[in-house]
Amino acid sequence: MVISVKALVAGGDTAAQGCIVYDKLCAELQASNTVTVDFTGIMNITSSFANTAFVPLLDHFSFDAIKARLVIQGANRQISSMLRDRMSKENAKNNLAA
Repeated sequence: MVISVKALVAGGDTAAQGCIVYDKLCAELQASNTVTVDFTGIMNITSSFANTAFVPLLDHFSFDAIKARLVIQGANRQISSMLRDRMSKENAKNNLAA
């Protein structure tokens, strides 16, 4: 399954946009083996977007499962870095709390 961010929301700027992406992404991860998130046409994302669209996935899936089943495509360096940093930091924080 491919989820086009641009088809769902106008950009990656707000938590509200992130919530829309999260709802679709979480449902698809629960229903299928691998999900590709396509950022083609999205120039950047904010931490609010990443924190809402991707970080809550850690409440439902392990970090390793997310890495194994989620493919990011069409993302520039800023988007890739933001996602990697936010997910890694949140995973480390969760591991310390456990």
